Amino acid sequence: MARKIRSDSLYAQLKPEQRDLLFSWLLDEGIGLEEASARCAEQFGLQPAESSLSGFLRQHGFVWRMDRAKEIANDKATKLPKDFDAKKRTMLAQREFEVASHDLNGSQIIALQRLDLDRQIAETQGKIELQKLIIARVKLDQKTQDQKLAREKFEMDVAKKLLDATFRAQANEIANSDLSNADKIAAMRKAAFSDVDELQASGKVVIPR
Repeated sequence: MARKIRSDSLYAQLKPEQRDLLFSWLLDEGIGLEEASARCAEQFGLQPAESSLSGFLRQHGFVWRMDRAKEIANDKATKLPKDFDAKKRTMLAQREFEVASHDLNGSQIIALQRLDLDRQIAETQGKIELQKLIIARVKLDQKTQDQKLAREKFEMDVAKKLLDATFRAQANEIANSDLSNADKIAAMRKAAFSDVDELQASGKVVIPR
């Protein structure tokens, strides 16, 4: 988690361009804290204590160096011809990044590698989750299609039953009987779907609703 920047810190008091210039003095030119304080007074109208400069460099110098290294790498890559091979472009950008950050100490290199690993893990997890969503959608679409086909088959079977002469004779007999309306419906259903009920009871078919 990023550390919250105090409003009274040297970092907060400086404008972005002033921070870049101060980092450049300290990290690129390698001037001392005393000289850096004098330059700040001359150019920024602010003369920080050496302890403030030391904390500024310790807390924010690594991030600034990484950002600048990335900017240099990206700038080198984007200035290449448009038809330059993409793989070579990436390799060149990586090399420029390594050159720009060559003076990192061991702990900073490890931290950078960890950041890159975390990024790769996040990208991989994102791809996995996306694939899960795609698979779930495909399964849902397949289930919907299966239900549609099952219903169409069911309706086709019912239509065929209605065209069957034997069933029509049974249906007429039931319709003209002295049974109550509810009993007629039950008898009609039994005559029409007795074979379907047997299949459903066996677990071999499920009637779509």
